[in-house]
Amino acid sequence: SSFMRSLSQRLRQADEELVVLYEVGKIIGAAPPLQELLKKLLEHVMAGTKAGFGVFFYLNDISGKLEVKEAIGPGFDSVLDLKTNVNEGLAGAAISKNRVVTTNDLDTDPEFASLRRFGYERKCMMIAPLCRQDTPFGAILVANPCDACTFTAADLNLLQAVASQAAAAVEASLFKSDSDAKAKYDRHFFQF
Repeated sequence: SSFMRSLSQRLRQADEELVVLYEVGKIIGAAPPLQELLKKLLEHVMAGTKAGFGVFFYLNDISGKLEVKEAIGPGFDSVLDLKTNVNEGLAGAAISKNRVVTTNDLDTDPEFASLRRFGYERKCMMIAPLCRQDTPFGAILVANPCDACTFTAADLNLLQAVASQAAAAVEASLFKSDSDAKAKYDRHFFQF
């Protein structure tokens, strides 16, 4: 009875995780424009982890800055145009360490006490880097789990799986956006 409830709950959770990964795979396969891709990826990983806030970060190769490319949740508009140095803040920590960074209480976590704050920080967060050949080029942050005060190990695994699955698609979409912008620039300035 107790065992069956526990098993039933774990099976339901595994089913929810598979649905999220399936939906993420469909999104990636459709190859939507960059902003739509980022928004849908964030929506699905937030739904799967029951997060109330999410941010997608991208490391701009030209400026060397870590930029917010998409954000969802209360207060998202205050971070949308944020650009920071890559080694600053919690997102910078995840990218520079090239590992998932988690905290269940940012204000009391000694590991992050000295980090500069930029406005995207929440009490409970997980940030997973997006990597190209083991080199981080972005990160996905989820925060404020809706029905609990902390994220679970299953939430962490789901975030890592989505980040891993999404990295190639996000990189390809970023490359296409950059190529389209360069082609438009070339057409505009070299038409004579």
